[in-house]
Amino acid sequence: MSMARLKILSAIFILIAASQSTYAMIKEVPFPNLVHSSDLIVIADVEIIKTVGTMASDINVIANLVKVETPIKGETKTGDKLKIKTYGRIEDFPTFKTGSKLLLFLKKINDHYEVNHGIQGCWPIKNGIITGMGTGKTVEDIKTALNTPLPKPKKTNRKPIRF
Repeated sequence: MSMARLKILSAIFILIAASQSTYAMIKEVPFPNLVHSSDLIVIADVEIIKTVGTMASDINVIANLVKVETPIKGETKTGDKLKIKTYGRIEDFPTFKTGSKLLLFLKKINDHYEVNHGIQGCWPIKNGIITGMGTGKTVEDIKTALNTPLPKPKKTNRKPIRF
């Protein structure tokens, strides 16, 4: 095999490998599913952030303490303090900042909460406006979704693939 041919094959391989990485995008959860699958939905102020450990895979475990400003769904009230576990160094996972205001979709895990569906369940609020993946949504949209039952899954004639 000639050197020119080897260079061309190498270039093609690199282009194919690079193009495959563009498909590693977040799969968005439908808004009604995010609302209904959350145990707690709140607007909260981030008070304390503390790294409490590192997993073997070099992922930081972070303990966050937030103060509920506005409960929207679940068993909580204004002024309650919630412990939320987040993870550092993971793409598409939320990171909190002390003093920030967030609209959070949470799942109860033992004695703490975790953000439901990663970054999709953590909407920053800046100057009273919901941003992030919640851009264009309002608290009223959440309440409407809560009062609207999820549609039943469509039946399909497709058979699952078996290996």
